[in-house]
Formats: sequence, C-alpha cells, structure tokens
Amino acid sequence: MTHDAAEGPPSPSVKFLLSLRKIDREGITARDVLILYTVMSTPGCNGKDILRALMIKDRSSIQLCLLRLIAHGLIEDHRTDVRKSIPVCLHITPLGLEFWNDLKP
Repeated sequence: MTHDAAEGPPSPSVKFLLSLRKIDREGITARDVLILYTVMSTPGCNGKDILRALMIKDRSSIQLCLLRLIAHGLIEDHRTDVRKSIPVCLHITPLGLEFWNDLKP
C-alpha cells in the first residue's frame, strides 16, 4: 500500500495502518504498545500497576512484554539493585517516547 502525496493527506484509516506497520517493524506487539503507554503515563509503575491499569489477571502474561520492551530500549527499570525482590520501577526511555510520538497521526 502506497500513498501518493498528490492525492492529498492520507485518510485516518491509512494513518492507523501506517502506525501498525511501525509497530510491526519494531518487532513488538499491540500488547507491548499498551504496556508502553501505561509506563509512559505512570512513571515508576511496576507489573502489578500495569496489570490493574490494563485489567489483566495473570502477571506472567506481561513478563515477556516487559522484557521485550526493555530489550528494545523503549522502557527501563530504575531499581537500584535488580537482584533484590523490590518492586520494579519502570520508566519510558527517550527512545520509547520518540517511538510513541512517531505512532501519532
């Protein structure tokens, strides 16, 4: 699907599909984007906060998403010692914010 600039601005549907393409190119899922938004809107949140915000019951269902977002450099864990069982302290990174802003139409 291409868009010719001579046709005028792309429709809202095309803009939405282009944002899905950006998500796919990054190698993340739609759930990852929801979690990214939650971390962005609630700096310092932990897994339980994300579960409550997204109304997800099983904590293990977001663990891989968090690891993927951290691996892609979109969020980071600000705990002082990740080996200790203290709550996670998640924050969006500048790269994550840039990715989010790039998704907006």
